[in-house]
Amino acid sequence: MEQMPSAPAIYPYALMLLSRREYSRAELRQKLLRRFTSDASELIDATLARLATDSYQSDQRFMENFLNSRLQRGYGLNRIKLELRQKGINQESINSLTKDASIQEQEQLQLERMWRKKFKSQPKNNQERYKQQSHLANKGFRKEIIEQFFRSSHWDDE
Repeated sequence: MEQMPSAPAIYPYALMLLSRREYSRAELRQKLLRRFTSDASELIDATLARLATDSYQSDQRFMENFLNSRLQRGYGLNRIKLELRQKGINQESINSLTKDASIQEQEQLQLERMWRKKFKSQPKNNQERYKQQSHLANKGFRKEIIEQFFRSSHWDDE
């Protein structure tokens, strides 16, 4: 539904969207462009700049919330990085956020939680091991932490 753009109409609409959930700048821009005509591109960019200045929109805050949400859902960093790129976040920002040791530790804990939820017991042969590793890789966990998990001594706990 396209409307004739006006600066006073764009800002409140953007605030209303942000009051529901965090958006990346690129996502919010796309939503505003769909709502208002493409002629409003300059007004939308000015609105986005104002929202960032007023601290209503922050890509950093969006990334942190998104990362924590996806980790809690059981996804690994590879998948989360891909989704962040799809949401318009630049690669440098993603890398700086995900290289944090606490984030990587959280990913390892989530990998173990997801493994226990799905499989409950160690693989009895290479075929089962491959199946379990493939499942975890499909969830977006990095190959190195999957291999580390299967090499670790947590099997003795069972």
